[in-house]
Amino acid sequence: MTKFNTKNSKFYPIEDDYDKLSDKYKEKIPSGVRIYGEKVDKVYNIKDWINEGVFENIEEKLERDGFWLIPLYETQNFIHGLVLKAPTGSVIDKLYNRDFYPKHFEKLFGSDTGSDVKGFDPVLATVGDLLIDLRTFLNVNWDARHRGVGFISASKGGQVGDNQFNNTILIKKTAPKDIRPEMVANVYFKIKNDSAKDLSPEEKFVAEVRADNPQACQCFSALVGANIRIATDKLPELDEGSPITMTGIALFRSEYQGKGLGRGRHLPEVVKSLKKVKWPLSESKTYSMYLILGYCKLLQLSETYNGDFGFDNEIMIKALAWGYNEYEGEAKPNYYTTPRANGLAYPSVAYNMGRMYNRYLVSQGADVYRGGDKEMDKKYNVGDIIHVEDNGEGLNLDEYLDLPDSFKTQVGVDVTKSSKKVEYDFNGLDESFFETTETELETA
Repeated sequence: MTKFNTKNSKFYPIEDDYDKLSDKYKEKIPSGVRIYGEKVDKVYNIKDWINEGVFENIEEKLERDGFWLIPLYETQNFIHGLVLKAPTGSVIDKLYNRDFYPKHFEKLFGSDTGSDVKGFDPVLATVGDLLIDLRTFLNVNWDARHRGVGFISASKGGQVGDNQFNNTILIKKTAPKDIRPEMVANVYFKIKNDSAKDLSPEEKFVAEVRADNPQACQCFSALVGANIRIATDKLPELDEGSPITMTGIALFRSEYQGKGLGRGRHLPEVVKSLKKVKWPLSESKTYSMYLILGYCKLLQLSETYNGDFGFDNEIMIKALAWGYNEYEGEAKPNYYTTPRANGLAYPSVAYNMGRMYNRYLVSQGADVYRGGDKEMDKKYNVGDIIHVEDNGEGLNLDEYLDLPDSFKTQVGVDVTKSSKKVEYDFNGLDESFFETTETELETA
C-alpha cells in the first residue's frame, strides 16, 4: 500500500481490521450470505453477465421494463442487484417510512449546509434503496426518501442523468403470494435504521477537526492550549504534555466560550489547578466538562468583581484535596457536578465547589459567619457559609451566585436561616458620579 498520510489523515490497510476478527469469522460468515433470510444460491460474476447478455440492449430494456438490472445475488424467491431507472415512479409506504420535510430537504441540499459540501452532492446521496415486485411491478422506495426527491429535482433541471442506480431487492415472478412486498420493505427499513451506529460526539469532533471545520478547529486549539484531551486516540496532538481527560465534548464545544465563563481564558488555569489537587489516580483519569466549566465560573466571578468575591484559587486547590480526604473519598471530582439547577449548570457547580471552599476555611479556624446548614458531616454541620460578615473570610455564595432556594435545599442548605445579603455603602461617593448627560448615554 502506498503511504499517503497528512496531518488530517492516518491511513492503514483494511486488512488490519480483518486481522482483528476471531478465527470463526476469518474464513467465512458462519450464518451464510442470505437475502431476506433465504440462502443465496447464485453469486453473479463478470462471466455470468457476459454470457447472459446483461450489458446488451440496455436502452431497449429500460424502455420495455422501466429499469435495467445488474444481478449480484439470487435466492429461490429474490434477486439482489443494481437497478438503473428513472428517479420517478416509486411509491412510499407512509405507515412506516419517515415523513418528508421540505425544510430538512433544503438544509441537506441548499447552499448553507454548515459544511464544505453544498448543494446536491451525488457522492452523499449515493444509490437509493428500492424494492421491485416482478409479480406486480410495484416499485417501493424503502429508504431513500429525501435523496430520491433530490434526484427528481436535479433530473428535471438537467443537472443529473435521466436514470440513476439503486440498491434493489427484486421479488421474483414465481415467488409465493405470502411474500408481501410491503412486509419485506418494512423489515429492511427497520433493520437498516436500527442497526446504524451514529458517530459518537468524539468521532464527530475528530471528523470535523480533520475536515478543518472552523468551529471545531477553534475548540481544538482551546483544548491544545489548556492541555485537555478527549476520550479518543484519534487526536494524538491532544495527548502531548500530560493532559487531563475531559468527557462531554459535544456540550463543551458549544458553551466553553460563554461570557460568564471567561470565553475560554480560564481553561489553562483550571487544568493546572486540577492537576495540583493530587486526587488518587483512579479519581483523576477523567473530569466532567461540568466541573471544568464550573471552575471557570469561579475564576470569572473573581475577575468580574475585581477580587471582591474573595476567591483565592490556592485555597480552592487545598479545599478540594482536603474535601476528598475529610469525607473519606466521597468528594470525588464528580461530587461537585450534581445536583445542578435547571438552566444554571455552571453556577451550580461553582456553588458546590464554593461550599467546600468555605468548609475548608472553617476547618482551619477562619473567622466566618456560620449560617444554618444541614451538613453532610456532623463535625462541620455549622461550617457552611451562607454569608460573610464584615470582611470575614470565605465566599459569599448567596450574593454572587443567585441560585433558587429549591436548589439550595436540595444540597442541604437551610434557607430559612439565610442571612441578609451584602449591602454596599455609596454615601462616600462624589454625587457627580451619578450624573449622566444625554450625550454620555448616547455614547455609552
